[in-house]
Amino acid sequence: MTKSATSKKAEAVEAYNRVVENAELESIRLVSSNFVVKPEYFLNFSPGNWKNSFNSNFVDTFFDRNENLLGAQIEWTVSVKRGNKNLLSTKAIYLIAYSNVPEVEEEHCMAFVRRVGRFSTYPYFRALVSRYSAESNAELPILPVLK
Repeated sequence: MTKSATSKKAEAVEAYNRVVENAELESIRLVSSNFVVKPEYFLNFSPGNWKNSFNSNFVDTFFDRNENLLGAQIEWTVSVKRGNKNLLSTKAIYLIAYSNVPEVEEEHCMAFVRRVGRFSTYPYFRALVSRYSAESNAELPILPVLK
């Protein structure tokens, strides 16, 4: 790695670390949710024959330099299939917002929210899925720890 490339990498790390040190979590809000379980889910109840799917993605990210605000909308999904038939699905979108974002390039702010946003919103989604499971008596396993 050249000296200039090393210098640029060090500057990027410093900028990212400034965001980590200064950004303050303002809020995590559930902005959308959907839960569907089909009656066939409860027939011949045998979870060993099911395929579970668990996923997340960023629906939107935003950075307002004037207000020093940074945020994202993160969509979480869980589904249960038997064969090719979707028997249960849950989707939730969470809005996460940070204030006191330092004056650094937007790319460093986006790197921060993409890394931290998933870990910040996941416990809320995990609890929501547990509540849906309890209310529907679907007996879903507790979602795994996010790594």
